[in-house]
Amino acid sequence: MRFFAGHLSRREIDDEQRLTRYIEKPVHSYYVSTGVNAFRADIVRYVKPHEHLDVPHLMQRLMDNGERVQCYQSDHFWLDIGRPSDYEKAIEIFQERRAEFLGITPCEY
Repeated sequence: MRFFAGHLSRREIDDEQRLTRYIEKPVHSYYVSTGVNAFRADIVRYVKPHEHLDVPHLMQRLMDNGERVQCYQSDHFWLDIGRPSDYEKAIEIFQERRAEFLGITPCEY
């Protein structure tokens, strides 16, 4: 589960355009994919030769065809490193917490 603070306030209005609720920079939470996927070998039958098929579309295709798509939830430390600034932050955090991540004491490295 990941939590993300909103950058904008949220307002809710009724059919007559009257404010019914105002939420200052709400925090959103939802499950995210960390990009680790494992498939049985026979799943290849759902991919046509030379077809570009990204993982979200493959997952949907599997579900649409009655395949069971199992998820594993983890509370382990995880960072998205898809943008250069995210990657730089990950390097910084790794340097700060190197021993914790590698399971070694500081004198070992």
